[in-house]
Amino acid sequence: MVTGPSITGPSITGPALLGRVHAWPLPRLVRDVALQLEIGQIFRESTRWQSCSDQEVRSRALALRAAVQEGEDVRRLVVPVYGLVREISRRKLGMAHHPVQIRGALVMARGNIAEMQTGEGKTLTALMPIVLGALDGRGAHVMTSNEYLAKRDAEFALPVLEEFGLTVGYILHAKPQEERARAYQQDVTYGTEKQFGFDFLIDTMTLTKAFGTAAGRREGAPCPGLLQRGHHFALVDEADSILIDQASTPLIISCPQPCPPDEQVLFRWCDATSAKLIADRHYRLDREKRSAKLTQAGCRSVLLTGRPPQIGRFPTDRLFAQVERSLVARECYRGERDYIVLDGKVEIVDEGTGRVLPGRKWQDGLQQAIEVQAGVAFSDPMGTAARITLQSYMKKYGHLCGMTGTATDVAEELRDVYRVAVQVIPPHRRCRRQEASTRVFSTLEAKLAAVTEEIGRLVAAGRSVLVGTSSVHSSELCAKRLADAGITAQVLHARHHEQEARIVEAAGEPGMVTVATNMAGRGTDIKLHESVRTAGGLHVLAIELNSSARVDRQLVGRSARQGDPGSFQFFVSLEDDLLRALGPERHRRLMESGRRRRRMELPGRWVKPFYEAQILLEQRGESDRGRMLQQETRQSRMFDSLGLDPHVDLLTDTIF
Repeated sequence: MVTGPSITGPSITGPALLGRVHAWPLPRLVRDVALQLEIGQIFRESTRWQSCSDQEVRSRALALRAAVQEGEDVRRLVVPVYGLVREISRRKLGMAHHPVQIRGALVMARGNIAEMQTGEGKTLTALMPIVLGALDGRGAHVMTSNEYLAKRDAEFALPVLEEFGLTVGYILHAKPQEERARAYQQDVTYGTEKQFGFDFLIDTMTLTKAFGTAAGRREGAPCPGLLQRGHHFALVDEADSILIDQASTPLIISCPQPCPPDEQVLFRWCDATSAKLIADRHYRLDREKRSAKLTQAGCRSVLLTGRPPQIGRFPTDRLFAQVERSLVARECYRGERDYIVLDGKVEIVDEGTGRVLPGRKWQDGLQQAIEVQAGVAFSDPMGTAARITLQSYMKKYGHLCGMTGTATDVAEELRDVYRVAVQVIPPHRRCRRQEASTRVFSTLEAKLAAVTEEIGRLVAAGRSVLVGTSSVHSSELCAKRLADAGITAQVLHARHHEQEARIVEAAGEPGMVTVATNMAGRGTDIKLHESVRTAGGLHVLAIELNSSARVDRQLVGRSARQGDPGSFQFFVSLEDDLLRALGPERHRRLMESGRRRRRMELPGRWVKPFYEAQILLEQRGESDRGRMLQQETRQSRMFDSLGLDPHVDLLTDTIF
């Protein structure tokens, strides 16, 4: 029987020394040499076990877990644990980690973010740090970008984790609280970052109800009914999307407040009144901030408009505020882009992913203003029961790490907010992706005509095509144009969340055209048919730039994965919503200048304003996130000094 190296490993040249080397601010070359040495050790450790029986391998895995739970420092066990995970993955999954994946796993073991190119096998890579983080029994949380991936990845990891005696669970929004509590009791729990955050807020509300004050909670007295059991380890998949893009909106648990008949009359009257107002004369609109402000003439017009007797009790300020929200709903929110109507209800669509956000509602009367315009029944207004920013929640974890394909652009913000560094992992195989020059058109109609023509040419050549859009509306508009030209396309967006993986997996078939919003299908491989590979691979055709260059990079990364051939190209027009970020006056001048040209397709230099708008929106997003975090930090300090919990202590007992 092969016993393998000692549990603690060598004292001079083993992982303990390498861990200290990585902690020093040494040049990149020294860091890379240290990583290569450790990768070599892991390969040798894995090779030692190839000739052993399954029982011997499992006994070793259980011995490692017992050593950690008896007090052994898990940082000294990186090499033996990672080596064993690699061998178990080879036996149970038919896949053994290659050097690039081990490198990414080592970066995450040190509490950093590994930037690995799309298609490098991040799900397999994650098994190593997940096992390492779960061995002590305090619970490891793995955060994914949607619930389908949480369930899929949990089932994928189970055969490997079981060999170490580790249990696995996953949390879903639809699961009852008792089932989610059981999932949190497992050694490894998968779920979305939103569900982890909301369950933390539920626990906070439970503790507040039990103890009444923050001081009582800090004593650590037992409290039945809690979901989570601590925040020891978190691994974040698609880290830039979750830690940056999704962090722009705080996590809020709302409590419904009855909507009396007079409020319903108010919402309808304000909507009708707002339709009569004239922009710039009666109100000033800021589309980027999604805000409207009545002018003096606008206030006068509202006051002179006849009012039904039911709304006589509302003060003038309330009328003005709700009319402004109706203006924002009318001017800044668009059906099939910002929301869709499902089963007679307005459902919010995530701007970054194109997915429906179940149960989410706008606050302060905006939801009802949009419902009036959508022609659906009113939902009850929502009050805030508990809230926390994603940044504050994530910083509760003792060990935070992650992986993604696009993190370098936001490395500074990740370091400043979350205290994690970004390390770029070289690809396993040389990238063969080819870029075609961006094409710019003066009108949306001209762009769609060119897109249809180009897709027809690619389909005839035996290629598969992934069309990237930024909204549900754009997806359906593009699909309709393709259908009119006799080209069949699969449309993937918020309406088809459950079918997402199946549609994406088939996107590599010859002649297949898939139209997808932003990050739809992210995390699912597109497997190329051999004839498509021979014809040049998957072609990504983006019909507009997104508000973040990182999202564009993720979309482009769907092609030419793991050494496959592939290509990409962007098509944009001066009527794209992105250019609104430059301000109405400059946007108007650009469109007028473009229309004066005889050709509908513009020279390549016209792409510059699009990149300017993209950078402006990225800077604005970073500023908004920073301002939100600063406000929460100030509030937290003030509440702490008063012995209050900043998340729930100022709320009334009615929320319970």
